[in-house]
Amino acid sequence: MLTIDMSKKKKTSSTIIEKESVAAPKAIQTNAFMERFATQTIWHWALLVLVPFFVYIKISGFQFIEFDDVSIIRNNFQMIGNIKNIAWAFKTDAFISLHGDFYRPMQTVIFMLDAFIGGEKPLYYHLSALLIHILTVLSLYNLLKALGIRNLTALLVSLIFSVHPLLSAAVSWVPAMGDLLLGLFGIQLFLSFIRYRQHFRIIDLILCALFFLLALFSKETAVLLPLLLLFYYWYVAGEKINIKRVLPLSILWIAFFVFYYILRSKVVTGHPPDFILGFAPFQNNLPTIPIIIAKFLIPVNLSTMPLFEPIFTTIGCLLLIIFSILLITYIKKKEWLPVMGFVWFLMFIIPPMFFKLFFSKFLVEYYEHRMYLPLAGLIVFLAWFFDNYLYKKSIQIYYWLPVGVIALFSFMALIRSDDFKSSISFFTNATNRGNPGACNKRGELYYNDRDFTNALSDFEKAIELSDNEYPPAFFNHGRIKAEREKDHTTAERDFTNTILLDSSFIDAYISRAGERIFLQNFPGAFQDIDKAKHIDSSNSKVYETLGKIYVNSSDFNKAEQAFTRTINLDSGNAEAFNDRAYVRYRKQDFNNALVDCNHALALFPQFLNAYYNKGMIYMELKK
Repeated sequence: MLTIDMSKKKKTSSTIIEKESVAAPKAIQTNAFMERFATQTIWHWALLVLVPFFVYIKISGFQFIEFDDVSIIRNNFQMIGNIKNIAWAFKTDAFISLHGDFYRPMQTVIFMLDAFIGGEKPLYYHLSALLIHILTVLSLYNLLKALGIRNLTALLVSLIFSVHPLLSAAVSWVPAMGDLLLGLFGIQLFLSFIRYRQHFRIIDLILCALFFLLALFSKETAVLLPLLLLFYYWYVAGEKINIKRVLPLSILWIAFFVFYYILRSKVVTGHPPDFILGFAPFQNNLPTIPIIIAKFLIPVNLSTMPLFEPIFTTIGCLLLIIFSILLITYIKKKEWLPVMGFVWFLMFIIPPMFFKLFFSKFLVEYYEHRMYLPLAGLIVFLAWFFDNYLYKKSIQIYYWLPVGVIALFSFMALIRSDDFKSSISFFTNATNRGNPGACNKRGELYYNDRDFTNALSDFEKAIELSDNEYPPAFFNHGRIKAEREKDHTTAERDFTNTILLDSSFIDAYISRAGERIFLQNFPGAFQDIDKAKHIDSSNSKVYETLGKIYVNSSDFNKAEQAFTRTINLDSGNAEAFNDRAYVRYRKQDFNNALVDCNHALALFPQFLNAYYNKGMIYMELKK
């Protein structure tokens, strides 16, 4: 007969009861602590400052990247470095040119302030980016509370935003300043609008107008902010239009937009072709939406120069279907806040999709730093979800899931930011993810450092990664073959491949003409120069190469004319002066040849060939 030891059973039950009685108070204590902490606003602010500060403070030691950083700051430091030129910020494009496609004067103003404080040191440009990011995080926290989100939820999701790895590019890369400013001023505009709706004070009216103008001057997509606020006003706040109160704000917004548009129209004067700006690029860029949704939830395989990835497109499409079903449900229930969050996301991710770089599929198909303001919309959606679903379903998951995400994302962002610490790390990150344009750019860095072995390897790898379709990789490969290996046949073939892939690549025509000179193919060289002239008749290199063809054809009169045209177009071209000196030497015009040699040496004192030519002239002059 089976017997049961009842004493053991009782003991076991007693043990379970004891364990439960110990566990329950711990959970209760934890919940009580979190409830108390939820009201400690001063500690919330401290965390919102300290967490992103310690994650990103190391960017203060990062360099400028040999990409847009150098194009914007170093190449234009003569203008940026003088705070008295601040008015020019509103007369030039984002790259400090009188005409261009991107009008971002507030970005230029911040760079001028950075230069005023710290000169050309990258430290100050990175610190200002971090400061603006922290201010944006604090603003987002206040906005979420103003939208009716619980204090603790607002803190947790704002911390997620502050360390989200997808936003590391915006914080760590200097040229992303425009997106940081758009995020800060856009969220501050939203806050000002909420206060104006509640109190109708003059100060809030002025701030609404001011932040809208600052956002416009930060990035063009700010023009959509009033539409987002209108959605909030009608649906989330559930108010009817009060003409007396809305009209003054509308008038100010329209006036400031007209002011902005007038200034912008003087800088953005042209219109890119349809394959650069228009509906066709938008269609090509559609994978951006699902990819960003996927990487919002799974922020891995991030790239400094991202290309579309089929796996993340697929994951994102599945998530987009789920989002769509949820949104339909929320619309039926008239739960407008999560709908507004997703509308916010779409509203600011879509406009940049109408623009596409030439050969973008080999260089960069979307930018992670552009996701700064769009992701704030997904954060609003996430905050509502935490408040209205997670909080009600499981209080323990509500407390600890976001804490775990914040810890994980902080570590990932800390590692991710290293991709922006130097030019090599920047391009290596993208190269490791199969980007041929990044590989080619890294090769150019090696080439400039005279590391021709690694440069050639990178150019060959870029050709391979692009399936023989990326013109700059062929062009750079040809340069090394011509200059370092004197393999003019291979170089000519590389330049021919470049031209076949991009018939507007003027430097390829000029370089191929140079190789054809070596190969004694003068008719072919003349044809290349004629095509180059057709592309850009003001390019001094065209006439410099033409002069060399005439020299090798022993037509010194035409050669002299070509070099003279070169000098007229580029008076700082030491080689052109030296080439004309040689031609004049061959024409026995020794005095003018000597003048040209002296000009060449004044421009480039280490020009050995100019000294040689000068010596030959002195020999002829019996000196």
